[in-house]
Amino acid sequence: MSHLVALLRIELDKAVKNRWFAASLAAALFIVLWSAESSVAVHGIGHQIMQDGNEWAGLTASSAYASWVVVGTGDPFRSGILFFLMPLFVVVPYSWTLRADMDDGSIAQQYVRCPRESVLVARYFAAFITSGLVVAIPLIVSLLVLLCFLPAYTPEVVSNLYIGMQPHELWAREFFTTPLLYVIYSTLLAFALCGLWGGLVLAASTIVRNRIALVVGSFLLTFAIRLINQWVFYILDLSGFTFSLTDLLYHGGSGIFPREAVPAAVVALVMAVGAFILLFSHKESDVL
Repeated sequence: MSHLVALLRIELDKAVKNRWFAASLAAALFIVLWSAESSVAVHGIGHQIMQDGNEWAGLTASSAYASWVVVGTGDPFRSGILFFLMPLFVVVPYSWTLRADMDDGSIAQQYVRCPRESVLVARYFAAFITSGLVVAIPLIVSLLVLLCFLPAYTPEVVSNLYIGMQPHELWAREFFTTPLLYVIYSTLLAFALCGLWGGLVLAASTIVRNRIALVVGSFLLTFAIRLINQWVFYILDLSGFTFSLTDLLYHGGSGIFPREAVPAAVVALVMAVGAFILLFSHKESDVL
């Protein structure tokens, strides 16, 4: 256990001080601020319409909570870009480092000094935490920035015409009653899913030798899965659900298929089990 804790501290220190962590976080924060600017402008337009007395514009649909980047009511385009790119952002800081250390032989130095299980577990949790932070920090910043400019109205069900929250959507009740709980739950879900994705890509680096192919290929895989999710149920004429990582991260991407608990749990379990199998099948392999 002492080996594991010490290794985890070392790997986390390497991860958060990595220039790629800063670059990924900066890119995500830029898109978040870009989206917030649009949401604030939309709220101003709606407020002006209401003042002119021309029509009801459902102002709670442009409140800070409804405009939060995960909901994307005020700006579905820019929030969509953020979550489309998020599977790439979360693996860039750290998930390729195991392959880099395998290629230059430095992983062998850790294997000599510590149990292999501890080294691999520490690497996995470092990837999990780093990837989770890359998504969670921008989500928190998004709400804080919006709260500086928009009212913190609790969204009204009557405003759902603009929001599009489906009855079976994850935590839809909390969104319309205690929106701060919705923010907390959605942020934790994004942290967990992106953390598991970062850990899975780290584990995949044990069999994918090219680091660029690892990072770009993992991103293209999420894009392909999203396309499959959007079309397979139409082709088969079946009731659908969301299993795409990209669309599980935010309400705005769920389309006609709501985010639901069981598919999200299954996706998380598949990523965790896949990473476990890949890492521990590598445990006994030759590192030289």
